[in-house]
Amino acid sequence: MLALAAGPAVFWLSVTTLKGDLVGEPELVAFFSSITGPGIICSLLSLLVLVLGALVAVVLLIVSSLYTIVAAYSCVSSCFRAADVHQLLPALLSPLLVWSLFVFQVFDGPDVAAPWEVLYAFLLGGPLTVTALSVWEVRRLRSRYGITLRTALGR
Repeated sequence: MLALAAGPAVFWLSVTTLKGDLVGEPELVAFFSSITGPGIICSLLSLLVLVLGALVAVVLLIVSSLYTIVAAYSCVSSCFRAADVHQLLPALLSPLLVWSLFVFQVFDGPDVAAPWEVLYAFLLGGPLTVTALSVWEVRRLRSRYGITLRTALGR
């Protein structure tokens, strides 16, 4: 599970390096001028390190993106045992999560200055829609496939 977090961490490190936020040209020039003294050797060494660092960061960016996708697939299919999930779990869990986010948003305060009718219409839109879709999915699973909470997974 910790290996799954390594991919986005390396991705972030690569992007930060490419943006120049981790180590930039002024830091490298100061470092190499302290070693070699100011001059053309210092500038060439700084340029070489920046170019090599950018190439390494691009390679790590590509590798970490692919690694994250493969690791996420592996975790979902084997570690989380997604095939053994109860068929009604997404339909029952989704409204719970959306309504809990609604409660947090209500107590967090509005982000924009709008009338309370507009704010609550936008806040209630998501949870009501997800709840309606979940009720429809549970009804569809029961009527078409005979799946209820007790009969799921053949137990």
